[in-house]
Amino acid sequence: MFLVFLSVRNVESKFRSVDHESIAGRALAAGATDEALLHQLDQFYEVPRGRLKLRTIDGVGSELIAYHREDDVGARASDYGRYATKDLTSLADVLARALPRAGVLEKERHLLILQNTRIHLDDVVGLGRFVELETVITTQSEDDAGREHLAVINVLGLGDTERVAVAYVDLSKERSSVEPRTPTKLPTKRGYGQKRIPATPLVSTVRTTMRTRLDGGRRTISEFGSER
Repeated sequence: MFLVFLSVRNVESKFRSVDHESIAGRALAAGATDEALLHQLDQFYEVPRGRLKLRTIDGVGSELIAYHREDDVGARASDYGRYATKDLTSLADVLARALPRAGVLEKERHLLILQNTRIHLDDVVGLGRFVELETVITTQSEDDAGREHLAVINVLGLGDTERVAVAYVDLSKERSSVEPRTPTKLPTKRGYGQKRIPATPLVSTVRTTMRTRLDGGRRTISEFGSER
């Protein structure tokens, strides 16, 4: 078993943007390194404070991430802890025994790094494309991290791009709550001039069984099963 705990503080911003190619080009031209293309699956849990998710990254491993940040469209500070493990099954079982699940999120993440800033070009299933910036506070002050964060926003040309205040999982819940539902049409009784309602597989089976019995039971079991 491989266990690692890491506590981090950073400055974050999130933008709704479909032009990942141009943004990646600007980042690379400014000296960013192209780190990886990651497929991530996040299972969220209901917690009294902040957010908690169990993340699985294809070919990398799994980690439990607890974080707290304000829902604000501007740059905001985020505190989070990461607990990495290779025993995903056991950790998921322990969490499921105590915490209700609060949604699943799947995305492709193109990761680039420019100075102390992680650039996430995210393609989120069901939501679309976004850009997330995380300027990690290491030895510099939070003010210095904020200035770097703003500089990266300008370098990438995101100054006038629509900002997003909440987490992806919250956007997913909002979308689910407003999507119209198609009403189910129930079959009506057959009357004069109405089309005959096709029989369901179960009704067809019953009718076939009755015909078989009336015909002396000459059909075989294999013939009967072929109508399913």
